[in-house]
Amino acid sequence: MSDPLRLARAGSYGIRAGLYGIIAGILWLGIVPFPFTASPPSDPSIFLLLALFAQIYVLVLLDNAFSKVEESFGIKEISLSVRTAVLLIVAGMGITVGVGFWKAEELVNMRYALQSYMGVEDKWLSDAGFREVMGFAPLLLLVLLPEWFFSLVAAFPLRRAYQRTAEATGIPRFRTAGNLLLWGIVLAPLFIGFLLLFVSCLIMIVAFAKLRTAAEKA
Repeated sequence: MSDPLRLARAGSYGIRAGLYGIIAGILWLGIVPFPFTASPPSDPSIFLLLALFAQIYVLVLLDNAFSKVEESFGIKEISLSVRTAVLLIVAGMGITVGVGFWKAEELVNMRYALQSYMGVEDKWLSDAGFREVMGFAPLLLLVLLPEWFFSLVAAFPLRRAYQRTAEATGIPRFRTAGNLLLWGIVLAPLFIGFLLLFVSCLIMIVAFAKLRTAAEKA
C-alpha cells in the first residue's frame, strides 16, 4: 500500500522540479540567440552558470521525487533509471562546459564575426560572409554536441522511469511527459525540441500535482 506522506513529498518535489525545469529552459533559450544579437552583453557566463545550476537542481529534485514514488510503490527500476540519467546528463554538461572554456577565445571570435555579418546590408547575398559564418559550424558542434548526445542517451532511462511511474500510479500524464521529453531532446538541434521540453515540464507539473492530491485524499 502506498505511503501518503511519501507521495505528498514526491508531488511537492515533482512540482518544484517542473518549475525549475521551465526556468532552466528559459535561461538556455536566453543563451541560444546570444551570438546573433546586435548588442549582446560582454559576458554571457552568468546566464550559462545560472542555467547549469538550474538544470542540476532540476535533476536533484527529480531524483528525490522519483525516489519517494519508488519507496511508496516498491518499484526498484525507477530510482536506478533516474540516477543513471542524472549521471549521463551531468557528464555531458561537464564536457560541454570544459570545451567551452577550452575554446573560449574562438567563441568570442565567432560572436564578433556573427555580429559583423548580421550588420551587413544584403548579408544573405554575401558569399564571403556566409562562408565565414558557416566556418564556425564545427566549433558549435564541438561545444554543443557532448551535452546533446549524453542527454539523448539519458532520455531513454528517464523515459522508462516516467513510464513505470505512470503504470504504478495510474496517472498517464507521466508517460506523456516522458515521451515529450525524449522527442524534445531528439529535436533540440531544430529548436522545436525546446518547445517540446517546455511542454513536457508543464505536463510533469500537472502529473505530480495529481499525485500529491491523491496522497492528500488518502
